[in-house]
Amino acid sequence: MVGTKYQRIVGKIEKAFHASDKEILSVSEIHNWILASAHWRGSRSIGKQRISAFLRRRPQFYWHASGRKINSNVHDHWYSLGPSDETIEMGPRWVQVNVPDMKKMTELEMEACPHTVCDHFTGHMRLDSFRCIHCQDKIDVLKSHLDRLLA
Repeated sequence: MVGTKYQRIVGKIEKAFHASDKEILSVSEIHNWILASAHWRGSRSIGKQRISAFLRRRPQFYWHASGRKINSNVHDHWYSLGPSDETIEMGPRWVQVNVPDMKKMTELEMEACPHTVCDHFTGHMRLDSFRCIHCQDKIDVLKSHLDRLLA
């Protein structure tokens, strides 16, 4: 159950969806709307990472897609307030990134990783595989280094 903390911030995020003519908004669009409409500036401003955390954890928000800007490390995520059939409008310089279901990523299994190489012994997020995310990240980095060496 999600607690009642931070209701004012979540309310501002919900107002951003109600004020927009689109059903699906990116974290950047929500962030820009909050900074333009609320009096959060300077040291009191809210960051995109914090907004993204609220969107990811609260059940009223639905994740639709994640994207990465071409030739950069800038990522953005698209959410809606409730289920939506609207299509996502990514810009021409954005590429959709295949990310597993965000709801599954928040389910933690508290057990030790079966791999002897892994140094994580706290909660592991499992994504329809026998490896934890930490191990899979290490494997992906190793594969990318090998691909660069062999290319």
